[in-house]
Amino acid sequence: QGRQTSGSLRVAANYFTPQATWQQAVVSISFPDTNVSAAFTHVNVDVRIDPSSTPSGNGDYGLFEFKTASGTPTIGGVRLTGTEWTHLSFDVAPGLGSLNGFIIQLGDDDMVGPITYNLDNLTWTVRTAPPPLLLPPP
Repeated sequence: QGRQTSGSLRVAANYFTPQATWQQAVVSISFPDTNVSAAFTHVNVDVRIDPSSTPSGNGDYGLFEFKTASGTPTIGGVRLTGTEWTHLSFDVAPGLGSLNGFIIQLGDDDMVGPITYNLDNLTWTVRTAPPPLLLPPP
């Protein structure tokens, strides 16, 4: 479980079993409209799978993804493989532009039981230089 003083967000995903199609648990986070490409280089979070969780048929705990509030594009993703606190950092693409929220998704096509996880220390890395110039293709 999360540290007593952490204020971490605990998410319980009760996946339907048996099922061989994609399933996902989604957390939605809203914030004021912000040009994230101009202001930030990374979005960061700590995540921990509860040890009582059921690994997927693939032996991991699914694909953990940060996405824009609309669901596309994906900002970044990684397969969760352990039950210790893991620090994740995803690049903010120069062309991402303005956002007013994002979703955090944990899913897979081979979930075989419930998964509980904690999120903590959600932060942005502030951009200290202008974003790279995006040029149109020749």
